[in-house]
Amino acid sequence: MKSLVALGSGQGSTIEFFCQKIKKSKKPFILKAIVTDNVKSNLFKVAENFQIPYHKLPYNKHNPQLWNQQLCQLLCSYKPSLIVLAGFLKKIGPEIIKTFPKKIINSHPSLLPEFGGKGFYGLKIHKAVLKERKRQTGISIHWVDLDYDKGKIIAQTSLPVKKEDTEKTLEKRVKQKEKNFYFEIIQKVLQKQKN
Repeated sequence: MKSLVALGSGQGSTIEFFCQKIKKSKKPFILKAIVTDNVKSNLFKVAENFQIPYHKLPYNKHNPQLWNQQLCQLLCSYKPSLIVLAGFLKKIGPEIIKTFPKKIINSHPSLLPEFGGKGFYGLKIHKAVLKERKRQTGISIHWVDLDYDKGKIIAQTSLPVKKEDTEKTLEKRVKQKEKNFYFEIIQKVLQKQKN
């Protein structure tokens, strides 16, 4: 059976959504583990609720290379079909990308290449969309490479920006659509995999 390891830095609402969908469906894949770099993350509760192995790997800003090596070893121990980033804010190093070619994907809450790259996350993206008076925003699912949000786009979907939108209402609407869209694309990517 195809398997995932999910990486997150925040509260874990997307990963929790995936767990719920997997539980309710005919097990399209299994979630082998949840990994976070944030010791204050709520993801341990998600892992506990769904009885999934959970790992805290605090980011080592003094030695990011060592941190990436440790993360790579951890990921290798699970042999996942796919590594899914869901609100994971740390940069994935070259060793991991080399070890898992075409096996790491990310969801970004904008229509890349717009509003992507270092520093574009959370409300900052939606604030920029409103500031630029964009009529549409959306979600981009892309392969992870050595640069933030520059990997080849797998799929995109859009939604209109409403006149009354604030950055928080826009974020809420994008997040609602993003979870289902991301889950669908994960299934499609896994179906296309040869091994």
